[in-house]
Amino acid sequence: MTYFCFLDSVDATSTYMQPLDADTRDEAIEEAQVLLAEHRSQAAARVYHGDNLIASLPAQGQ
Repeated sequence: MTYFCFLDSVDATSTYMQPLDADTRDEAIEEAQVLLAEHRSQAAARVYHGDNLIASLPAQGQ
């Protein structure tokens, strides 16, 4: 099953979804942290494996 990352904007008007190229939970979280750092206008990242939320990551400084 594919891991997905949802990046939530600071103003809560949009969410960006990105499938992750991860095989494990830890790899998915690391990849989501990189995406969050690359997209500085995002407030948080949520990582899902199927329908299951496996991590919610605040942006640095949030």
